[in-house]
Amino acid sequence: MSGLAKVMGPDLCAILLALHTFTGCDYTASFIPKIQPLQIMERSKSFLSAIGKFRNSQRMPPTVLKETEIVVCSMYGKRNLRSISDVRVALFWQSNVPCRRANPLQKIRCKDPRLLPPCKAELLEKRKRTNYVPSMWENVL
Repeated sequence: MSGLAKVMGPDLCAILLALHTFTGCDYTASFIPKIQPLQIMERSKSFLSAIGKFRNSQRMPPTVLKETEIVVCSMYGKRNLRSISDVRVALFWQSNVPCRRANPLQKIRCKDPRLLPPCKAELLEKRKRTNYVPSMWENVL
């Protein structure tokens, strides 16, 4: 295990429980495959910092919530967007925009809405659980 910690580095090891909780575990819903967020965290110090703040703040300042939105936007492949609502709309229209005006319902498919990122209110609750669950685990260890 210490070899893995050396490869991952101290910053990534410090946020691993929070990252696991945020991306989905027994106590929180999963909303994206875990490998992609891990790869994003490895490449970006700002995302490491944002996930690290999940566990270090009992009260959530607006800056932490905004950083959370930016992380989730990147996890869903929309790095140029900064609002979770904009990402939800973009992903919806990406798969449901009509091809022709004559038949506007032609391209609409029954896609699973669970593939969309969480709404802002759900993201706030997920952020709160990401703060609580790792601290619960650490108290057991």
